[in-house]
Amino acid sequence: MIFSLRTHKYYNLELLLEIASLSRSTYYYHLKRINKSDEQEIVITKAIIDICNKHKIRYGYRRVTMELRCKYNLVINHKKVLRIMKENEFLCVTKKKAKYKSYHGEVGKIAVNKLERNFTSNKPFKKICTDVTEFKVGEKRQYLSCAIDLYSRKIIGYSLSSSPTVDFVMDSIKPFI
Repeated sequence: MIFSLRTHKYYNLELLLEIASLSRSTYYYHLKRINKSDEQEIVITKAIIDICNKHKIRYGYRRVTMELRCKYNLVINHKKVLRIMKENEFLCVTKKKAKYKSYHGEVGKIAVNKLERNFTSNKPFKKICTDVTEFKVGEKRQYLSCAIDLYSRKIIGYSLSSSPTVDFVMDSIKPFI
């Protein structure tokens, strides 16, 4: 007999299984899994909440999943971790990096292509190339200009600056011009 909370009546289990065309063992198998999964879900949710609180909601679902597997020895799918984190509003919010935009239209003149993709040299200091790299130090942007000799392929000069200007690039190659 099964009691229904909605109608407050008892129903015959054999009759319900016959109507649903299920075997008795299938019914008890799923009944057992429902109860077991609820207990597991509670343990997993508690562990996720502990991890998120410990790391001040800085971990995303991938890092939380790795910590559950390594430190809590729980074998769990990342999709389930993501679902539980969404339900409990523990999603990590990240800022997107601003893209570096150096092109402001045609400023100045375009240099003549003297190398024509021939990046080798038969004499030292005959062909020198530079490149500017941007990186962040704390909240400030810094720029690094390196000069390389195409004969020896060694870095022969560099300069650092907080703004990418022509003078800053020329500082790295002035001794060789």
